[in-house]
Amino acid sequence: MNAENSLQAVLIDLDGTIVDSLPGIFEIYLDFLKGYGHQGTKEQFAALNGPSLQEVMVFLKEHFGIDVTVDLLVEEYRNQTAKVYQQASLFAGVVEFLEFAQKKGLKLALVTAAPRPSVNSFFAKHHLEKYFSL
Repeated sequence: MNAENSLQAVLIDLDGTIVDSLPGIFEIYLDFLKGYGHQGTKEQFAALNGPSLQEVMVFLKEHFGIDVTVDLLVEEYRNQTAKVYQQASLFAGVVEFLEFAQKKGLKLALVTAAPRPSVNSFFAKHHLEKYFSL
């Protein structure tokens, strides 16, 4: 059996893969820190892209000495990022890839740290839910 025949599912990340959200999230990152009297950088943002939002907020709280609970920081940041998904667009070729994978019988699973309501509204707006089974 070759690799092509054994592939049964594909895990797909949302941010930076399906949706062009990173520029908007970077702007929110800058505004978020500015609201606490601090300035973010592209380098720091890039380094923080990957860990969970909880881990990012723990780092920012400790690094900048922000005197607010991590839970409040997470909630505030999530509220701000919800706007990004309302305005973000799909990357070129995403729908074509999803259709190709579906025709090949592959199961598609979304992996993301984005809040479920934001994902659901983005998927509904772009009619993507029909492609994902996991």
